[in-house]
Amino acid sequence: MPFLAWLVIALGISTTSSMVVNILQWIDNKNLRKQIEQLLKIIKNLENEVSELKKQMHALKIWHFRHRYELRKAISLKNRSIKENMEKVEQLKKNQITLASV
Repeated sequence: MPFLAWLVIALGISTTSSMVVNILQWIDNKNLRKQIEQLLKIIKNLENEVSELKKQMHALKIWHFRHRYELRKAISLKNRSIKENMEKVEQLKKNQITLASV
């Protein structure tokens, strides 16, 4: 084979291998790009979930505050009622003692 033929074959192999390398890099880049896009979607979804959880946590804090306020109010009313009933019991005992001594 003449030198020129060997040169054409060598250049063809070199060009082909270069093209294969470029194609493989493109495929790798394409796969990496897809993976990056998937990861970005996952990150966006997680950010949305975190935002939603923050809203839920805020709502729970408000509910807790209101519930605690209502419970304290109910306890205060019950304590007042107990105090009033104890005063009535004492008054009835005094009246009973007064009636018994008459």
